[in-house]
Amino acid sequence: MSKKGSVWKAYKREMKDFYSLENLLMGLLGSIIANLISFYTGYSVVSIIVVSTLGLTLLFILATSIILIKNKIKKWDV
Repeated sequence: MSKKGSVWKAYKREMKDFYSLENLLMGLLGSIIANLISFYTGYSVVSIIVVSTLGLTLLFILATSIILIKNKIKKWDV
């Protein structure tokens, strides 16, 4: 029985972050915002999510490339 309890504790510890309440609330908030934008603008929810995801991806690529260029310039100055 103690072995079963330790397996259950390990399972709960591993799944705690995956099913955390914070992640569920953030997903709910994001879906509410996407639905409100869809309601007021007339665009579909899928297009809003795709456009925002592409925008965040491009922003991430831009930020990482700027950081890499700054690090390369620092190496050249030394």
